[in-house]
Amino acid sequence: MPLILENVLIRKKDNSLPPASSGYYVHLPSVFLFMLPDGAEIRGMLKQGTREQDVTLILEKGCCDDFLHIAAADRNEAVKEGRADLRLTEAFHNGKRIRLYEQKEVITSPAHACKISSKR
Repeated sequence: MPLILENVLIRKKDNSLPPASSGYYVHLPSVFLFMLPDGAEIRGMLKQGTREQDVTLILEKGCCDDFLHIAAADRNEAVKEGRADLRLTEAFHNGKRIRLYEQKEVITSPAHACKISSKR
């Protein structure tokens, strides 16, 4: 099941980027992706405004917050700083597929802070 990030802020970062990062990223509390290692690639759907696109994000683990860097290969002119929704479906690390959540989809947003909820 997916991890849904509603109304998150995409920001631009110019230094200390992981390999293959476009420089654009979102951050979220570490609790949501605690089961994934640093450098894991997470696939999903990015919706910004009325545009949707498939996207790969590179996980950078932090102490309290994790950073999801949009891969340079997936970044185009439509992806810019601002609010967006992400629907993350699966992760890959060392060629192995890792499911994000087994039982139900998990939804969060900055308004929820670290609260896990489900609308469905």
